[in-house]
Amino acid sequence: MAESHHDKVAVISGAARGIGQAFAHRLARDGANIVIADVLPATDTAKLVQEAGRDVLAWKCDVSSESSVNALATEVTARFGRCDILINCAGIYPRQPFAEMTFADWRRMQAINLDSVFLMCAAFVPGMRGAQMGAHCQYGFSYSRHSRERVRALRREQRRYRGTYARSGDGTRR
Repeated sequence: MAESHHDKVAVISGAARGIGQAFAHRLARDGANIVIADVLPATDTAKLVQEAGRDVLAWKCDVSSESSVNALATEVTARFGRCDILINCAGIYPRQPFAEMTFADWRRMQAINLDSVFLMCAAFVPGMRGAQMGAHCQYGFSYSRHSRERVRALRREQRRYRGTYARSGDGTRR
């Protein structure tokens, strides 16, 4: 067990599954109490935390909503008194061709992937600073395989529109 995590309180967005669930499981094994902030049911993650012998709060939270995040922060303060570790893992990417993506799809993705980081930090970091403790981790979804493919597609579309060509790895034009 990592001594530095014993009895700490970790708030993790997007912890119902995936990398957020892995963070929750590992931190619980290292002695941290876990707050799961997700719109999805977090039963499996909560069970992993409880099996590690730690306290868990699974809170249905839309991290793109200021009122939902503020309600989460109020509940965390009431239950645990503080947040020591904040990990932002919530993220989505619509699995559809870029050309079929609507502006509403784009805004929803930005609200969950980006705005949520601001909202979670605004809700929790002041208390962490006030206590002169805490750590924040932003897990970037921009490096996932699907996101890289989508960025490449977007860049190809931009080049076609501008009439420019891509550069190859050696710097010459293709």
